Amino acid sequence: MQAIEFDAGSGNYLLRDITELTIPQAIPLYPVAIGWQLLALLLGVFVIFKLWRFALKWRKDGYRRDASALLIQLPSSPDALAQQLLFILKLTALQAYPRTKVARLSGDELLTFLETESPGSGFATSRGKLLVDLAHQSKGSTTSDATELAAITDMTKQWITNHKGVN
Repeated sequence: MQAIEFDAGSGNYLLRDITELTIPQAIPLYPVAIGWQLLALLLGVFVIFKLWRFALKWRKDGYRRDASALLIQLPSSPDALAQQLLFILKLTALQAYPRTKVARLSGDELLTFLETESPGSGFATSRGKLLVDLAHQSKGSTTSDATELAAITDMTKQWITNHKGVN
């Protein structure tokens, strides 16, 4: 096959003096200016710091998650419910505060402690006293209202999530 030759006078005369375009260099994926690099470094340090603080808080509050998981598995009988709620409260307090401060507490002293560590939680009211009374009654002698037990369970959930905690 032969190539077709064109004379100089044919074709598009506008394309005669055109030159090839130069392709610009590729744009780098990292910032070139030092200010942007410093900003990226500071942002990275900030993100790592925040993740570290979140991990510490997550680990520190593990006992609260454990106590909340125990609240999901509560028994249905009023006697066992009151005993289990008091057990969960004491167990949570033992995890959050020094053992020497919490281990000896029971009855009204425990209720006062719970109210002191989470003001407004309601353990200083008659419902707190009812919880202690129900937990220490013999089985089958419980005459409590289901709404009262539900309110005491809510008080327990509130205390677990809102108490100050030392550890």
